Amino acid sequence: MRPFPDYVRPYPTNAFQGLAAQLICYLTNGGFPPEMVGTVLIAMISLLTQGVADVFWPNGQKAPIGNSICLEARSGFGKTITLNFFKNALERCLRRLCQTNEKCSDFLIEDVTREAILESLARLPVAGLVTDEVGQIVHLFKHAATLVKPIDGSTIRNSRVSTGRKTIINPRLLMLLMAQPDVFDAIRNLLLSKGSIGLGNRLFFASCNRLTPNVLARTQI
Repeated sequence: MRPFPDYVRPYPTNAFQGLAAQLICYLTNGGFPPEMVGTVLIAMISLLTQGVADVFWPNGQKAPIGNSICLEARSGFGKTITLNFFKNALERCLRRLCQTNEKCSDFLIEDVTREAILESLARLPVAGLVTDEVGQIVHLFKHAATLVKPIDGSTIRNSRVSTGRKTIINPRLLMLLMAQPDVFDAIRNLLLSKGSIGLGNRLFFASCNRLTPNVLARTQI
């Protein structure tokens, strides 16, 4: 049983301004749940602002801006369509940038082995691991220690890459992991279990479990 209150406060779409507000309005007017659109939008904004600004805690410690996210949504909620809306636009921009700087091709990671992530960050210190099928990369969580440092923006020293050993200074890795409920629960329990290295503490876990009328009609058809 996963009880929810009869009344849940509306998703705060009014918190988005400018272009972000236009994007979330466009997609939610198309019937996609604002909880999902807003959460994916936060992840994309976080990815695009890595290295531009940092957060300083009261104790003086510095941390990357934004959030890595693990989002739950059932089949038919439009995870792939919502993700591709942002991802396709980003990839079009990257293709133009790659004409003058080949390193930009490492901005979005497709090969999700530990070695591939280190290779990518060694070439370009900012990368986004974005997937709507997180169950396919569960094996990566065995290397949580490797993921924690670039998510925190901490220098990775003496890492092994294909060209030998390399120090990766101030890397930035941001993750957007989307999953159906059973996979989401398994990953959440794995990453937040007692004795885990703390990767789950660095993720924003979100759940989208209420369909808007337009999406509900489409899934029933």
